[in-house]
Amino acid sequence: AWTEDLSALVFGIRTLKKSDARPEAARPAEAGADQTAKPEAPAAPPAPETPAEEKVDLVLWHHKDPRLQSQQQVQEQADKNFSYLSIYRVKEHTFIRLADDSVRSVNPAPKGAFAIGFDDREYERMGNLDGRRYRDVYVINMQTGDRKLALKKARYPGQPSVDGTKFFYYEDGSYFVYDMASGQSANITKLVPASFTDTENDTNVVKPPRPALGWTSDSAALLLSDGWDIWQVPAAGGPAVNLTGNGRKDAIRYRMIARFDPEEEGTDLSKTRYVSAFGEWTKKGGYARLDPGRPGAQMLLWDDAGFGVQRARKADV
Repeated sequence: AWTEDLSALVFGIRTLKKSDARPEAARPAEAGADQTAKPEAPAAPPAPETPAEEKVDLVLWHHKDPRLQSQQQVQEQADKNFSYLSIYRVKEHTFIRLADDSVRSVNPAPKGAFAIGFDDREYERMGNLDGRRYRDVYVINMQTGDRKLALKKARYPGQPSVDGTKFFYYEDGSYFVYDMASGQSANITKLVPASFTDTENDTNVVKPPRPALGWTSDSAALLLSDGWDIWQVPAAGGPAVNLTGNGRKDAIRYRMIARFDPEEEGTDLSKTRYVSAFGEWTKKGGYARLDPGRPGAQMLLWDDAGFGVQRARKADV
């Protein structure tokens, strides 16, 4: 794929392996070789047939394997087709390999300035045993290929911003934003009067997060849910805004902001948005409207029913 500014081409590379050589019997006779026929050896007697119930069927796994054998079987084809992300910069005539055996998983951030790489080798085996996944997170400069460790043993790394300059992550009950140019991170939720820990999650996880709802289209804020309301939390710090307002007070769960344009990048809060709602105790369903610059959600649909909404392609309906 081309980068957004068309300055470089991003692609994968892998080493091709030659197929096994053909057996001697299948090769054509070489010129001048002795073509004299040789007597065939007597055929060996057929081996006795093993009853089906006595045939051995084993799946073997070594305790030092980072992945369970069953997982290796499922991912066998993906392993064979795996390629290492690379980039060719057209103007500079420069090839840069972004991924290697130490950082295999690399994803370009928007705009083509940075990529984010993950290394789970140190934690993969234990993660497959106890289910707790950790990764070291790297920021890679797509202009030079320089790689910098951003997070050590991160469990909840998040998505890059729309402008490709930062990404969010969750740790110990708080959301953070990491600036990829400066290498600095900041806790953006420490002053928000709400908790973004999912206390209703009954799995064996300490302070599991409420999943983030994504970035605003201008990359200035992160949209978060406390399980009731939707918050607009500035990425550079500052007071957060409760967009829906009455979720916790009225026991209404505002769940997600409707996205009518599949190509929209981030959530544009300068336009009217629509958010799904659910009554925790009434079990009512509905949709509410969020107007720019006006705090609070205005309920449009609210009844003993489930609702789905679609927008007309060429009309404001």
